[in-house]
Amino acid sequence: MTSRRVLIIEDETLVAHVLCDGLRACGFDAEAAGSGEEGLAAFRADRPEIVVTDVFMPDREGLEILREIKREAPEAKVVAMSGGGRMISADCVLDMARKLGADAVLQKPFRIDDLVAVIEGLEHRPRAA
Repeated sequence: MTSRRVLIIEDETLVAHVLCDGLRACGFDAEAAGSGEEGLAAFRADRPEIVVTDVFMPDREGLEILREIKREAPEAKVVAMSGGGRMISADCVLDMARKLGADAVLQKPFRIDDLVAVIEGLEHRPRAA
C-alpha cells in the first residue's frame, strides 16, 4: 500500500499552511518545512514518499533540494513548484526542474485540486529502482 506522506518545502508561511491544510483535508499526512535547510532535515528524518518544493527560497534553492533528494533517495517523488522570479519565467525554471529529475511540476498559482491530482498520479507510477 502506498503511503500518503507529503513534505511541503515552502518559505512563504501562509502558502505552506494552505497547502498542508488542503492536503490533510484530502487524506494526506502533510508536513511543512519553512526553508530549504529545514526541508532537507525533515526529509532525511522522515523519508516521506513525496516532496513538494518551491524553487525560489532564500537559504537553499528548490533545484538544489531536488538534486540532493534524488541523489540520496532516487525513489522519492519530487514535485517542483514556482511562479517564476524577477529574471526568469516559471516555464523556464520548471523546465530546469524537469531536467534535474523532478517527477512533476506545478506553476503557481494553482488549486489544491491540481496538487492532489499530481500527487495521486505520482502514487500510481512505479518507483525507481
